[in-house]
Amino acid sequence: MVSVQTQLGLHDEGNGLLAHAGQNWASWVDRFPCLLGIGGVGSLRAWLRAAEPAAADEVLHALVTLASPSGGDDASAAAMVAWALLPGASVLAQRLQTLSPRIDQIVAAQLWIEIRTFPWQRLRKVAANILANTRTGVLRECGARRQIERVDRTWSNA
Repeated sequence: MVSVQTQLGLHDEGNGLLAHAGQNWASWVDRFPCLLGIGGVGSLRAWLRAAEPAAADEVLHALVTLASPSGGDDASAAAMVAWALLPGASVLAQRLQTLSPRIDQIVAAQLWIEIRTFPWQRLRKVAANILANTRTGVLRECGARRQIERVDRTWSNA
């Protein structure tokens, strides 16, 4: 089983999108001052764990805004959100591992979709919403009957 982290290419802070995020951090801070006290890529997870929930949500909201095609269209910001939510996504993949031998791929793909399409203009509670929507999407993708019934009763009856 390959990890969600590997599927997203987030196994090395010094390469790829995470390195690019580190290069963009200063410009992000200019646009979103709430990012100022964090220090960058390497500090984000620890900062989020220690922060008040409202402050953590403000930071994640800034990052999903930057990641959204309608906000900043920055894939490295999406990678930062994915990296921040990786512990929750990994637990989700572990809990749903019986649904598919490719569960890590499915969770990684759905997580990325949820981050890039997060409705930042009208929604908050970023981590909770993204992880819940990732779970819903994975269940739907894996054909979990109850999820299909909830989304499309006609299709589930077919």
